[in-house]
Amino acid sequence: MKNMTKLGKVSAIFSILMVALVGIAMASSTSTSTIGDPMANTYSDLHAWAQGSVGKTVTLACILVGVVIGVARQSLMAFAVGIFMGLGIYNSPGIIDTIFSATF
Repeated sequence: MKNMTKLGKVSAIFSILMVALVGIAMASSTSTSTIGDPMANTYSDLHAWAQGSVGKTVTLACILVGVVIGVARQSLMAFAVGIFMGLGIYNSPGIIDTIFSATF
């Protein structure tokens, strides 16, 4: 990894993490037939957090950080990114539910 660029290192690390996550998902999917669906509880918790007080707090923090960076750089782009990050965090559970429950 000595001659790799920064983007190449990030890409390699991301690839390794994705392979690890797929391995964990495959391992847990083989054991779910006997213990139910443990990821349903995790998804429900994350969904509640994203649209509850945790999600609102993270959204507000993104906006405030965007305001501070926008003032420091004298640009509104950081503020806009903070707004869109907040909207993405709040609306992503609904989007995911819509995508995976769509019928063709």
